[in-house]
Amino acid sequence: MIILRLIALAAAVVAQNPPQVNFMLSCGLYPQVCNNKCYAVFRGGAPRTVTWSGLTQAQTAGRRRIAGTEPNPCCNGRITAPPVCSNTDGTETTCTSPDEYPYASTDEFGNGPAPNGPTFIRCTGIDENVYEGMQDYNNGILRARVADGGCGQIRGCRITIGFQFVGIYSDACINGANAVNDGHYWQYNGAYSLVPRDGEESRLPLYQRADPPLELAIAPERRRELVLDNGDHVIVAPEADGDPERAWIGEVWMMGANGTATVVRELFGDEKSEPFRPGNMTL
Repeated sequence: MIILRLIALAAAVVAQNPPQVNFMLSCGLYPQVCNNKCYAVFRGGAPRTVTWSGLTQAQTAGRRRIAGTEPNPCCNGRITAPPVCSNTDGTETTCTSPDEYPYASTDEFGNGPAPNGPTFIRCTGIDENVYEGMQDYNNGILRARVADGGCGQIRGCRITIGFQFVGIYSDACINGANAVNDGHYWQYNGAYSLVPRDGEESRLPLYQRADPPLELAIAPERRRELVLDNGDHVIVAPEADGDPERAWIGEVWMMGANGTATVVRELFGDEKSEPFRPGNMTL
C-alpha cells in the first residue's frame, strides 16, 4: 500500500511539473521547415517556447483545418510555393507539403493575433516536413523519456525551439530585422471561398501574405548563439522562455531522434558567427 501511494504521489508531482525541454532543429536536413519557423520566430513574433497540448491525432488534424493547412494549400494552388525544395538526402524536389508554426499540437497554435497566431505556413518538401514532424518532433521530442531530454508524452511539456545554423538554404534564420517576405510565407485570413467539387460546394480557406509589423522582429545581433559539446551551434531567440538573461551553460538540447548535446559556451559580440555580430546589416 505504501509503495502504491508513493507511485501515485510521484505521478502527481510529474503532472504538476511538466518538463521543460530544448529542441534543436537541423537546418541542414530541413532547410525550408527551418525557414518557416525562423521567419515566424525572428521576424513574426511567434512564440519561441510552446506548450504541448496532449491532443489526439484527430484533434491535431482538426486544428490544421482551422489554420488552413488542410486541405493542402500547396497542392490546390491557394498559395505560392518556393521554386524548389530538397529531400533530406540533398536531392531536389517540389514544394508540396505545408509546414506550420506554431505546431498544431501546441497550445500556442493559431489562437488569435500575433505573436500567438495566426499560424505561419510555408510549402516545403514532403520528405523534410515528414521527417522533421514525425521523426524529430513526434518520435524524438514528444515521445522520448524525460530522463533522455524529451517530453515523455506529458501534457503541458514546454518546448523551446532553436536552430542549427548552416547558412544560405535557411536564409530566414540569418536575415536582418527588416527582411521582407520572399512571397512564400502565408497565413490563413479567417475567410473561405466556396468552390464546386463533385457536384457540391466545398469551403476552401483564403490566405494572406505573412507580413508582420517590423516591431515584432528580432535583429540578428540579439539572437543568442550557443555552442554544444558536439560542436554544433544553436541560434535561439533571447526571450525563449520569458527570461532574456537565461544562463544556457549546462542546458541539454535534444536533436530530435539524434540524441542530445549540452551547451558548453555562449558566444558574444564579434566572437559570434558573422550574421549575428553587432552591426551586421544582413537583409
